[in-house]
Amino acid sequence: FGYYSDCRSRMPQDDDDAMWGNREFVLMQVRKNGYGLQRATEELQADPEVVLEAVQQNGIALLHASEELRADKAVVLEAVRQDGFALRFAAPKLRADPEVVLEAARQDVRALRCADPELRGDPRLRKKNIKGRPTRWQPQAPELPSSTSWTSSSPSAEFGRSSRLA
Repeated sequence: FGYYSDCRSRMPQDDDDAMWGNREFVLMQVRKNGYGLQRATEELQADPEVVLEAVQQNGIALLHASEELRADKAVVLEAVRQDGFALRFAAPKLRADPEVVLEAARQDVRALRCADPELRGDPRLRKKNIKGRPTRWQPQAPELPSSTSWTSSSPSAEFGRSSRLA
């Protein structure tokens, strides 16, 4: 039970709601966890400095920015540099902006799914022109030591014991 209580968010909880209207407090919180923008007042969700800090830490925080800032190219560029999929929360005009879409695709090529359909055929957005990571996460097979033989002996044989039960 103690483990789960320790895993709670590092953000202050519901009894501290009044603090989420304090600009300095919110700035401090979104620098640690950009998604804290969700808890901020509407006024602070429309504050360019607060939103920029949030999206630099977590691009998906763009979801909680005001409509006006979701249409701000500088804010959206910062968000997609941190997480290409943040493009899905940008204003439609920016999902159709080649510069924004290219930046998002450089971070995560899957962000092209969020781009304006007419822009998807743009030759600048072909995979050969996107030099960033193909995806945010690619599982890597673990390296096995070349000397390891999985069939040579049982673990009990290594310790001089028979692997059969007596």
